[in-house]
Amino acid sequence: MANADGHTDAGQDGCSEGAADRAGGVPLADLLDRVIEGVALEAPSGRLVYANAVWRRLVQAPEEAPAATLARLRELPHFAVRSYLLGGDTLHLVRQDEAHLLHEALDHLGSSLAVYDRAERYRFGNAAFHQRYGNHGDDGGLIGRTFEDLLRATLSAGVVADVQAVRDPEGYIERRLREFRDHRPGESERLSPAGQWDLLRTTYTPSGLRLSMRTDITEQKRVQEELRRAKERLEVETASRARFVGRLSHDLRTPLSAVLGYAELIESEVLGPLGSPKYQEYAALVHQAGRQLLQLVEGLLEMSRTQASAGEMREEPVDLGALLRGEIVGFEAAARAGRTQLSVVVPDGVPAVVSDPRMVRQMVQALIGNAVRHTPDGVVNLTLALRGDGGVDVIVADSGSGMAPEVVARLGEPYFQARQGDDREAGPGLGIAIVRDLIEQHQGDLAIESAPGVGTTATLSFPAQRSAPVGGRS
Repeated sequence: MANADGHTDAGQDGCSEGAADRAGGVPLADLLDRVIEGVALEAPSGRLVYANAVWRRLVQAPEEAPAATLARLRELPHFAVRSYLLGGDTLHLVRQDEAHLLHEALDHLGSSLAVYDRAERYRFGNAAFHQRYGNHGDDGGLIGRTFEDLLRATLSAGVVADVQAVRDPEGYIERRLREFRDHRPGESERLSPAGQWDLLRTTYTPSGLRLSMRTDITEQKRVQEELRRAKERLEVETASRARFVGRLSHDLRTPLSAVLGYAELIESEVLGPLGSPKYQEYAALVHQAGRQLLQLVEGLLEMSRTQASAGEMREEPVDLGALLRGEIVGFEAAARAGRTQLSVVVPDGVPAVVSDPRMVRQMVQALIGNAVRHTPDGVVNLTLALRGDGGVDVIVADSGSGMAPEVVARLGEPYFQARQGDDREAGPGLGIAIVRDLIEQHQGDLAIESAPGVGTTATLSFPAQRSAPVGGRS
């Protein structure tokens, strides 16, 4: 009768004391559960006294009499059964052939596998290998033959997909033997005349066995080719769209500039009073709407330029400290109008960054402009920092009103406007999107941290591989 743990009671026929003995503090039954053999103890009456975990998994019927179990196992291939008399009981050991288990596992690999020893002799090939090279026959006729023997047999069978094998067989054999004896692991891809792509991999074991594997990667190569073509089509379409938007933006800017100019003349009453004050108010509204539309057109134009010039950067070592000091001058008037304090901190030892100067200026201008516009009666700090990994950060921090987390999460989406209060001067929502695109072209990153009432910090991070020696600044 089975216990709760799957073992059977010894009863009066068995010897449960032996199964309960301890070895090194571990119950003997637990030790027997860890061996790779099935172990069973049969009483003189034929009843099962004890069975370890392996036996129970093989039998899958714990209460079955050992005689019936052994009869079934002896009918299965690759099972070895041994029995020993222990007093009045009988000990049965069942073990599955490990070599057969290994061969069975290797035969179910999707790749072909051939194993050679140090003497270049063939030792084993799985089912996929024999299916691919059916001319070789089974392992019985191959084991012990050298790699050169197999090469010559394959040439004789005329199944080698290699031009040199046809034109210069001996030269082909010499080349393959030289490659075989290189004794360096590696992998390569090969296209057969039938259009099948194979991945060939070679590796060596510590004892010197050479494992040659071949995997069919035709489907993966087909998918890669489709993705490559789709990427090329997308690039062409993106470039065409960017050129169209660029031309359209140029065509729109001319009449918009005229509208803005005339609206400004009317608003300023250059040619005399308008008569009704409403006309001046209407002219101001026309001027404001026209200015916002012009910002949108200029944003679209800049985004189209950015997309069209992707991969066409003009790189050189750029002194970011000098660039920051130069760019902040252009915002001094706006800062004074908003009573905003500006500062630049550039520590010593910060390297130049190999980048496109025009793109860097555009990124810096966009971030400073946003910070100054949203920080009246506050402070905007520009800081250059060298990271521990050797990369460089450009940090623009302000003490403005800040933004809610849901707004920060959407920054960088084209046309998303992070309006704060009655912000009539909000742009078209392309500035941060353009900055993010430009820094990604430099393999860098834009991070924005903000909270209401705390302010906003925008960080442009350039990767370490773009850092140049300090002496190589432009």
